[in-house]
Amino acid sequence: MGISEIEANLASPDPQARMRGLTALRDYEAEIAVPLLVSRRQDQEVIVRSLVAMGLGYKQNDKAFETLVGMLETEIHSNVRAEIANALIKYGKKAIPYIVPAFYQHPDWLMRMSILLALADMDSPQELFKLCLTAFVDPNPTVQETGVKCLGFLAGSDMEEDAVLHLLAFSQSQHWQIRQQVAIALRPFPDPRALETLLQLQQDPDYRVVSAVLEGIWSSRSAG
Repeated sequence: MGISEIEANLASPDPQARMRGLTALRDYEAEIAVPLLVSRRQDQEVIVRSLVAMGLGYKQNDKAFETLVGMLETEIHSNVRAEIANALIKYGKKAIPYIVPAFYQHPDWLMRMSILLALADMDSPQELFKLCLTAFVDPNPTVQETGVKCLGFLAGSDMEEDAVLHLLAFSQSQHWQIRQQVAIALRPFPDPRALETLLQLQQDPDYRVVSAVLEGIWSSRSAG
């Protein structure tokens, strides 16, 4: 699709046409695509704003990043906020000062999970640990489990001791899903307490927790 046709689609009152125009921008460089994406950042349709955020995550330049930061501050729809956060994550560590405050400000489960997992890959152990503390008390069980899982990424960091202590406590959770995540998260820790807890979890009354422990044993043997 040519630029003139894309511009016509983006100006159309039909949201389907605007979506087609935004999708067609994937074939263009950031210098061309970003201004057109930005032009629809306040579109009335949720799906259109989501596509704008997605596009700005792939077509990266300073204007795209700046626009995403602004969208994150003003967006009212949780699904779009999650898409904006995912787009910012693609910019790496420069996004941390923006996605971390958003994690605390908005209890959107999908966004919180994305930010947790992104921080795990950004070598920011102190920030990740703080996010995990908030995730533990999130009303959504999946966010809680992700917070426990992400403690495993703190092995070898300066937050290792704090992570181990929390995992040891969570190994006594009444919820098998939490104990299962503990069994996964403890694998990379060389701490004797981690090994002892894994041996205890190997006798867990729930087979899914036991399976997580055994899976870790077999994967470590295969790696060796």
